[in-house]
Amino acid sequence: MSGKIALVLILVVVMSGAAATAAGTVTLYSQGIACIDETRTVTLTAGENTIDLPVPAGLIPTSLAVHFAGRVSEQSFHYTPPNSVLAAAIGKQVEVVGSAGSVFQGTLVSTTNGITLRDSTGKIIVIRDPRRISFAGADLPLSPYLELRLAADAAGKVPIELTYLTTGFNWNMSYVGTLTADGKTLALTGWAQLENNSDYTLSGVTVRLVAGNVNTAKENAAPRAMAAPLAAAAPMQAQSAFEYYLYTLPAVIDLPANSSTLVPYGEFPVVPVQRGYTYDGARAPGVEVSLRFSNTAADGIGVPLPAGTVRLFQPQAGGTMFIGADTIDHTAVGADVVVQAGTAFDITGTRTRTASAKISNSTYRDTYAIVIHNYKHAAVAVNVVEHPAGRTWKVTAASQAYTKVSANTIKFVVNVPADSQAEITYTVEYSY
Repeated sequence: MSGKIALVLILVVVMSGAAATAAGTVTLYSQGIACIDETRTVTLTAGENTIDLPVPAGLIPTSLAVHFAGRVSEQSFHYTPPNSVLAAAIGKQVEVVGSAGSVFQGTLVSTTNGITLRDSTGKIIVIRDPRRISFAGADLPLSPYLELRLAADAAGKVPIELTYLTTGFNWNMSYVGTLTADGKTLALTGWAQLENNSDYTLSGVTVRLVAGNVNTAKENAAPRAMAAPLAAAAPMQAQSAFEYYLYTLPAVIDLPANSSTLVPYGEFPVVPVQRGYTYDGARAPGVEVSLRFSNTAADGIGVPLPAGTVRLFQPQAGGTMFIGADTIDHTAVGADVVVQAGTAFDITGTRTRTASAKISNSTYRDTYAIVIHNYKHAAVAVNVVEHPAGRTWKVTAASQAYTKVSANTIKFVVNVPADSQAEITYTVEYSY
């Protein structure tokens, strides 16, 4: 081996996926960060002590708070990403000790997704979980750790409380809705997906989920393998915290490294729903079908619903049919939820501008005709949505009443008989 550079790389204390924390609390945010409160018990001697504690690689050092009965004289975070150290050794002879204690020697080819060597026979060897990599004679840690210098009044076991922010964690919400055959009620189940995209396992922790956007630097994390769903002993507890909602899982769980964990948020077996149809001919060609339900206890829910994806299913003869998916915003108790399922097959619309005129330098007048065709054997009500142009506008004529939804949106409710069609017309003047 080369004698000019003396360097040995040793993985210290925490292997990928090893348990690294005592019971504590993990508060997950949907922006890729977590706030971790944990207690470590360490054995100290009287006087000055230096201890190393394994921590996540994404730890934000400036967020760290350490509390214990003595005095913290110094704290520092150490982490050397393997690729940044080993890149200089590409093409050099190295010795690698694998996770099972096997020793490999050869030319270092790559440090991506493990250590790749070419041995003396030309054979390529990939070591996924190296415990030690030697290509010289000094030591560098490949696993992150926190170094603390502590002054203790007496020898013995002492609890140390740590609070810190770390990247590499996330959570998101999803819902499964099963519509009954008659389309009148929905069985809704919520699932929280907890993401640990780090090499750091959290064991026996209380998990809390924050619904709301907290100002922070954006961090990206790659998705990991999905773990089996966990069964919750009771519904999550929701409470208002600052300007956000805080959801606490009912039992302690593990968050394995590099994995996703599914936990149930709640089951709501009978939720009355109303089917609706919307035609927005200026923006989309089809008639959208949606399901609307109220987030109230009387309608079978009555708990805050975090933002997430709702996937809809309905049993059909011979099997279950996926009927659409949509995202919903954070929904407070008492608010309505509208899920856009897709485009109706047997209800269509056409929108035609039948007249247009310029009536002054900056004012125009347009007339529109909207026809809704209903091929169903039952009457339907369709919301026809229009968006008048211009800085100011005024509807000067309309074949039926409408409501102003927003500054630039109006809505007609058109009742269409079975196997028939209905038409509305309106004229609008607008200025730029």
